[in-house]
Amino acid sequence: MEFALFPVTRLYAGCLFYSGEHTRDVLEAYRQFTKSAPEEITTGVALLNLPPLPHLPPFMQGKLAVSLRVSYMGDADTGKRLTDPLRKAAPVLLDTVAEIPYAQFDSITNDPTDPAPAVEYFGLLRELTPEAVHAIADVVGRNSDSRLNIVDIRHLQGAFSRPPTFPHAVGARDAAFAFFGLTVVPPGHEVVDYLDSGRELTKALSPWLCDNAHPSFLGRADATESGTRRTYDPDTYRSLQAVKAKYDPHNVFRTNLNILPDTGV
Repeated sequence: MEFALFPVTRLYAGCLFYSGEHTRDVLEAYRQFTKSAPEEITTGVALLNLPPLPHLPPFMQGKLAVSLRVSYMGDADTGKRLTDPLRKAAPVLLDTVAEIPYAQFDSITNDPTDPAPAVEYFGLLRELTPEAVHAIADVVGRNSDSRLNIVDIRHLQGAFSRPPTFPHAVGARDAAFAFFGLTVVPPGHEVVDYLDSGRELTKALSPWLCDNAHPSFLGRADATESGTRRTYDPDTYRSLQAVKAKYDPHNVFRTNLNILPDTGV
């Protein structure tokens, strides 16, 4: 693998938090924002339905909340001007968006670092329509019976949508958004009892799903043989099978997004 590096020292980045009662309004504002967002800004939105943990802010303890994540490679004044429409989508309960050193990049989502059993389902969307917004809100809204703890939606396109000038194995570059639904398995419960949690989200978004998947957005529940095959076009998949047959004919390295070696049958 070859990497080209470029200097990034500071970002205008952080999160805007809203009450879950404004889910539809925030998602619609986000949908409109991404239609004209410049490539220098990367955004995502997460619907958080977390238990009443004491370290969480009061508005997130056992309540549905919306977290809109922002990362802008540019000066803070321009970044604020770009993101101000999102601040007007609904009352903002917490605004952490500010100029930060790149070394604090992980503070944007502030994800927990402790391991925990969970079930995830991933997908790619061709577009985010008003109907898709309503479908998402219906699945995780306050009146739903979904056990999902997190629904994460990330805007793609930009440089991602342009094919590279060198041979590559990554497809699905026409996808506009990636999403996943995550359910944390509570202590004392078995993962097997939660294996279907999240399928309701994928089903609700089926009219807008891409035919292909992406290897960076594939969880263990999705990574079946057919699911992994969907992350590559047919010619690329056959090439990867040939490589696997040459270097790992007995499929020793299989606890991953497994590509079966080409047996020649």
